[in-house]
Amino acid sequence: MQIVETSKEGLKRAFSVTIPAAEIAARVDGEIKRMAPQMRMPGFRPGKVPANLVRKMHGPALHQDALNTTIREAMDKLVADHKLRPAMQPD
Repeated sequence: MQIVETSKEGLKRAFSVTIPAAEIAARVDGEIKRMAPQMRMPGFRPGKVPANLVRKMHGPALHQDALNTTIREAMDKLVADHKLRPAMQPD
């Protein structure tokens, strides 16, 4: 993950965060492995649904959740590393 400060105007700060696709894919894969044993689907024994079907059914939502989690963690790290005290929620 790469964080670069793009602008600094008075009390305003802007940062650019670059997250590798491999990091997002790893988070999605981990979530699929966590979910698969709990999934139920007709034609499969409980907990034996293949990972590719879990990805097909829930892939976009899992991808969005992984992005949101990674961005939130990056923002927390950024605030801690730069010792910032945000006055409002970052955009």
